[in-house]
Amino acid sequence: MLVGGTDGRFRQAMYDFTSASAAMLDVRAKYAAFIGITPPQFSILSLVGELGSSSIGQIASHLAVSSPFVTSESNKLVKQGYLSKEASDNDRRSMLLSLTENGADLILKVAPIRQFANDTVFGVLSDEEAQQFFAIVKKLRISFGDCIQLLDTRKWRADNNDESI
Repeated sequence: MLVGGTDGRFRQAMYDFTSASAAMLDVRAKYAAFIGITPPQFSILSLVGELGSSSIGQIASHLAVSSPFVTSESNKLVKQGYLSKEASDNDRRSMLLSLTENGADLILKVAPIRQFANDTVFGVLSDEEAQQFFAIVKKLRISFGDCIQLLDTRKWRADNNDESI
């Protein structure tokens, strides 16, 4: 990542990336507020709408959050009447989440604002750039996950061998 002996270009890209990530979370919060739920609940509701009937574990994996977190947030959506929860036919220990009619109505209600926002943000990309973007994001999600795992297991050493983090 060094160009001309400096990583300044990389650092600026990381600041831009962080700012874009924060803005993306702000946009998600606007979607959620528009339909009266929290941002994490919006992500869960949207993903169940996209995947169809899904297990807590599947949702957690897709969103890179813990299963207990998905359980807690989905229980709130069940109480609000937006999701239904029932035991899986294949594994009675596993709970499957599905959209209720009210949940599907919420997804339809927020669809125009999502389309407007997505067109505004991603409309600046050509088809080729969009395909590259999808591939890069997928690679980065995997490599960030690998990085977190390595940092958590301390399979790294600082130059001074200081492991006091």
